[in-house]
Amino acid sequence: MNIILASKSPRRISLLKKIGLDFKVIPSKLDESLIQLKKDAKKHCQNLSILKAKSIAKKRPKDLIIGADTIVEIENKILEKPLNANNAFKMLKSLSGKEHSVHTGIAITSILNKININFVETTKVKFFNLTDSEINYYIKTILRLYYAKRV
Repeated sequence: MNIILASKSPRRISLLKKIGLDFKVIPSKLDESLIQLKKDAKKHCQNLSILKAKSIAKKRPKDLIIGADTIVEIENKILEKPLNANNAFKMLKSLSGKEHSVHTGIAITSILNKININFVETTKVKFFNLTDSEINYYIKTILRLYYAKRV
């Protein structure tokens, strides 16, 4: 039985490598825009991780599939992935000086081995007050790293 990570997230890949897990990466390619947003951020996060794992498990029923999703929530509102730098700026500005929750849903499944585990872990994060220039510097740094990895 192979272990499959249903994600191309560099952070998730790094974490699994750090614990010495032998695994393959097969991104789920789940179109999250087609999934109806749930009001409960934890349930939404859990649902997305399950859907990602199941999308790969259907094609690889003998293997153990790990699906994951992370959602940021502030003041009972889910922050979706920023569409562009301007959107990212507004999101970071809304987090500045405030506490928010970061939910990570994990789903572990294997159809033939009848394994079906899922859970959500939540971390509370508080940002310092960020200046506009700090936010802009962060966005430029992240975008530079993002595009450097794609080239």
